Amino acid sequence: TSSLTLQDLAERLKSLFCHGRPRQMSSFYHVLVTNKPPPKLVDSGCLNFITCIDWVAVFDFDPDSFQTGLAKLYTDTGMNEYFPEKFSNCSSVDIEDFCHEVKFRNLTLWLSCNGRNDQAHFGSVKTQSGQELEMRPFDVKEWYEKRRKGVKDAISFLSKEEVIPDLSKVVITFLLFSEDYEIMADTFRNFADDFKIHRLLYIAESDTMLHGWNTKLEEVFAEDKHKIRGIVGMPWNHVNESIKQFVGVAEEGEGMLPTSTGGGVALKERDRKLWKYLDVVCQNQCENSEIVKNTVALERHRQEKEEEFWKGKKVDWW
Repeated sequence: TSSLTLQDLAERLKSLFCHGRPRQMSSFYHVLVTNKPPPKLVDSGCLNFITCIDWVAVFDFDPDSFQTGLAKLYTDTGMNEYFPEKFSNCSSVDIEDFCHEVKFRNLTLWLSCNGRNDQAHFGSVKTQSGQELEMRPFDVKEWYEKRRKGVKDAISFLSKEEVIPDLSKVVITFLLFSEDYEIMADTFRNFADDFKIHRLLYIAESDTMLHGWNTKLEEVFAEDKHKIRGIVGMPWNHVNESIKQFVGVAEEGEGMLPTSTGGGVALKERDRKLWKYLDVVCQNQCENSEIVKNTVALERHRQEKEEEFWKGKKVDWW
């Protein structure tokens, strides 16, 4: 993978992230899985693309995420914070009621998959059975014993037909920031069990951190099956700008609303999600989008949107 040029990697990223289409479709179900990014990388703006995606769920393995990680970036976008143990008894409850309880599809489900270091934010948290939940991060052995099942249950919840009726539109993106591969590789395998590997992709800036990851995956998958799902060797700032183009957002990553004085005011994604009965088209919504420069791709996109509407999907202005 590392022998590919940046242009080749960008094309592969587009193919995997957009399922072969010229841009990301609003009807997709995006799931994010991440471990701990360097705080300096978060502060640099190179990961701001995560705020441009309407993730249905985020599996976050960074216990400091709300202080120095991706959750810090996403808090203004609209999320419901949970621990995976919340999903442990989904098989015994009404799924429609449970989806309503967790506001599935209205707000992003943000799951802290290996505890949180900001316990004061939550205070005491209890499991469904009434036991107090340990919030500290676990090492690999403890995680397998005490947290793996909760993560698997949350994955199984997403795979239910009542939750996501069309699995062909699911895109599961893994962001790999460190050589702490074991738990992430196990989670990749669990997602592949429920969603199939062709709906997964993983992104890493360097192949030097992937030796253990590759070894772990090759216990289950043929090398050519999992390596073609990887974007390896693409700098994070390139990933950032590429995904913004696929989504069709302005460089700033915020929608702008025109004002009566001719200026503009930023529309936070959190507010957009809370306005359930309003569809907002921003003045810069189609800027810097690769598709508007390609008349053939734009016409194909228009036809796909029209077909989706006649099949019962909601109106999408772009």
